[in-house]
Amino acid sequence: MRLVGLLIGVRVPIAAMDDLDGDVSVASVSLFGGAVEHDVVCSDSRRYDADALDRTAETVYNYHSNGDSTTCSLIPLLSFDDLVGRDGVDCAVSFSDDSPPENWQDVDASDRTDGHCDYQTPDDGIVDLVVEDFRSPD
Repeated sequence: MRLVGLLIGVRVPIAAMDDLDGDVSVASVSLFGGAVEHDVVCSDSRRYDADALDRTAETVYNYHSNGDSTTCSLIPLLSFDDLVGRDGVDCAVSFSDDSPPENWQDVDASDRTDGHCDYQTPDDGIVDLVVEDFRSPD
């Protein structure tokens, strides 16, 4: 089983992994331009259990882009926080020594996405990277 989410929809696979807590094995999770706070999956997060995410999925790919104006400008302006869809996970907030789940992989897609809708564009987006990640064993 593979889970996928885009923008605010990344909350669904993250919450599913948190709730499954290793009871069901997920081959991979692919997040595109995620609209969740940059520290929400860190080990001391109050929202999600990083260990549960690690126990449930073999790999979580977080595709992010600093060229994505939706996750870089619009939503952070409304939420007053950086998002995983912009620069990836940042667990060093507030001088913390937290870490993301061990299965978490930030993938910088800035050179391939000029905007939020570019992730899924067949010719210019990252579909080929996602397929490659599906096929490659970790």
